[in-house]
Amino acid sequence: MPKKLIPANKDPKYQIKENDRFFWHVLITRKTVNKDNPRDVRSDSFVQIFDTANFNRLFRPERLGSKARNYKKAALIDEAVVVHNPELVVDEPYTGEVTAYKVIPEKKPVQPAHTKRKSSK
Repeated sequence: MPKKLIPANKDPKYQIKENDRFFWHVLITRKTVNKDNPRDVRSDSFVQIFDTANFNRLFRPERLGSKARNYKKAALIDEAVVVHNPELVVDEPYTGEVTAYKVIPEKKPVQPAHTKRKSSK
């Protein structure tokens, strides 16, 4: 069964998998310089998917407090543009059958007779 594609919410010209709508999609551009010819600069762009924790580590380090480091340089990211923001996704309310759940109170476990301490008289 093919995966259903939906338009990204920040840049609709990009299509994302419906199952990935709760992840960040970022268009990343890396520029690489040819070491033999420094004037030869190549630019590669691709869409990378991040969960919120890794997105914060790379693009919102202020949320990490004093542990923040500049991971964008380590990841060789020159430019980044968010094409899909999962914080803007609004899920439709569940319309399926409602299930009644019953909470069963915990019972105190019974200690087997062979492990009980024998009293000394």
